[in-house]
Order: sequence, then C-alpha cells, then structure tokens
Amino acid sequence: MKKLLAIYGSPSKTGSSAFLLNSFLKSINTKKIKIEKIFSFDKKIKPCSSCGFCIKNGKCKIKDEMQPIYEKLQNADFIIVSSPIYFLHLPSELKKIIDRTQALWVEKYLRKKSFSKNKERYGIVFFVAAHSSKNIFNCATKTVKAFFNVCNVNFYKKISVPLVDAKASVKSDRLILVKLSSLARQVNSLA
Repeated sequence: MKKLLAIYGSPSKTGSSAFLLNSFLKSINTKKIKIEKIFSFDKKIKPCSSCGFCIKNGKCKIKDEMQPIYEKLQNADFIIVSSPIYFLHLPSELKKIIDRTQALWVEKYLRKKSFSKNKERYGIVFFVAAHSSKNIFNCATKTVKAFFNVCNVNFYKKISVPLVDAKASVKSDRLILVKLSSLARQVNSLA
C-alpha cells in the first residue's frame, strides 16, 4: 500500500487551504493509499538552531515532535503541502518543519546517504492567497520545491488560488473542485 503524507500549513483546520486539501483527500482511494495527516500548528517543533550537530552525526540534535516526521517524510510515496500565503511566504509553523529538514539535506548532499532514490515519489502543493499579484506564490513555491528535492520527491503539481479571503470563495469555485478531483484520480492511478 502506498503512503500519502498530507501536511497542513494553516493555523486554521477549517480554512481555505485545509478545505482544498480535504476536498482532494476525499477522492483518494484509501484501499490503495494510506493517508496520514500532519497539522503543523499542532506540533511542538523548535526552529533549526544551526548548531552543526547534523553535519557531524547525520541526525538532528533537537528532540521534539519533528523526530517522527523525519521517518514519515522518508517513507511517503506522496507528500502534499497545503498552505495559505502570508507576506509572500509560508506560515511559520510549516516553515519550521521545512527548515528542520536541514538534517536530511546534510544526509543527502554532505554525507551522500540519500534515501528513497530508487522509488518514484510525488509532491503536490495547494496554495491560497488573498492577494492577486502574479508573483504572490513564487517564494513559497521555490521553498517547497527545495523541500521536495531534499526529500527525494518529484514536484508533480501545484494548484494555487489567488483572491481567497473567505472559505466560501473556495467552496463555491467549481473549477477548483474539478481540478482537485482530477488530480486525485491521477494520484490514484499512480498507486
């Protein structure tokens, strides 16, 4: 059975980005794909302290709720990140998870001990933003692509929705719901 790791980046479990992810997950075939959810704002994760411990030891020194997430990131066949955009970027609690994968970056690039290299893995991103600037998603997209790269995950698809200032605006957008359903079918076919 394939594994799908869904990472919620919003402080709101009922917000627009959570709605997108939940709508997508409803169409996932759970007979073929096991879904695990991480709510970044529920986790007690400290920021990377740049202590250098991972360079010498290959592991992060900080013992907190990030430790079990490393294994989940290494074993997932699909990693989905869904987040609002705040000041052109990701919310801080989601960014802490990404920053703490510095230990995985060290393993991959300095220690040359990469994981899941021989396995096709896919990364998907859902973003929402209240603003309509054509560049509103650029910074966050680059960060998540780098995160996926460190995790040996192929960037597969991004669905970005600008001008979202209330859940109703996402819930009432039939085109977005069709895109999410279509994407879920694609993911099911990869399982």
